[in-house]
Amino acid sequence: MSNENENENEIESIKIILVGNPGVGKTSIINRFVSNEFTEEYLTTFTSSFTEVKLEINDKNYILNIWDTAGQEKYRSVNKLFVKGSKIVILVYDITSKKSFEDLSYWFNFVTVELGSYYYLGLIGNKLDKVAEEEVSIEEAKKLAENTGAYFSLLSAKDDKEGIDNYFEELVKRYLKSYAYEYVLIDGKDKDKDSIVITKQSNNNIDKEKKCCNGQNENKKKKEKKVRIIFLGAKGVGKTNIITSIRGKKINEVYEHTKDINKIELFYRYKNNKIKIKIYDSEGDGINNNKIIDKLNRCHIFYLVFDLNKRETFTELEKWANEIQKYTKEQNIILAVLGNKNTIEDEKDCITKNEGETFANKYKGRFETVSIIKKSSIKNMIIDDIEKYLNN
Repeated sequence: MSNENENENEIESIKIILVGNPGVGKTSIINRFVSNEFTEEYLTTFTSSFTEVKLEINDKNYILNIWDTAGQEKYRSVNKLFVKGSKIVILVYDITSKKSFEDLSYWFNFVTVELGSYYYLGLIGNKLDKVAEEEVSIEEAKKLAENTGAYFSLLSAKDDKEGIDNYFEELVKRYLKSYAYEYVLIDGKDKDKDSIVITKQSNNNIDKEKKCCNGQNENKKKKEKKVRIIFLGAKGVGKTNIITSIRGKKINEVYEHTKDINKIELFYRYKNNKIKIKIYDSEGDGINNNKIIDKLNRCHIFYLVFDLNKRETFTELEKWANEIQKYTKEQNIILAVLGNKNTIEDEKDCITKNEGETFANKYKGRFETVSIIKKSSIKNMIIDDIEKYLNN
């Protein structure tokens, strides 16, 4: 229960949005959780609506703004208006409808494009009371949850109030935990703010050691360290989308070819130092671009990106790897070969893991498969490589 004297303005608000096909039970799940109500009659949700509920976790109150969205295709463009600002997204499917499960790929890509990287993902298989009519196996659902990092549960809005309550509580706990300890890369343009703040939950504790926004403390000055990262590879392999995912920005649905070279500045806090991160996004046809070659001799971390389903993009990496060897002056560079995949549907990779690892080993690097769907793993990879370089 809430403390009656608690200042409502100090209670943190968390926006949660449920998405999925019409008829999967999004409204029923919300009604069961908020007011313990359920109706067998199916009522179409038009556009979007929200309700508020207060939840106490670890002796602290939170207000959950839970949004219900329309699943009909004609309302999907309207949903974009309501997705903005969501901290938790719950994908909902009907276990008796294979199509509702298959269409989660659309809904996942929809929210990822709108929200970028910074949201926590849930997955609910609803209508467990109809398990005899099941069309989606638990193995399929668990695989999807593993691939996307979603917190998954099979539930029934009809007769499982306790299960739904427990799911929302655990989901919020996981969201809070993930943002309590996760380092955040902050856009360079925000450096006039608290660019070295780690997370919301760390803000109260960081004041003791926080520097001014110009990177200095009144008592001591530290030279700002820099780490330069460059993404190389053929056009269309997803270099820009990977970088956009790292930044937590909205991914452009329309492909735009990167011209010349783009520079993105980020900041990262490491061992009480503010590290300036420069990320270069290169054009795919820039193998002979002098500006890109000039960056090669200054960069510390190199990501060679190819499309797992297009062999020609993998073959082209040989040129970039040779250029790195030819022009790079840094001795302790980090090199990773990234096989990119842009959807959650299973596709037969043209390039095998063995091929990727063999190529990476040839140039003293490592091979990894990545996807903007696994946004947290991409960000963690970048952070791990930054720290690895700094510790060299």
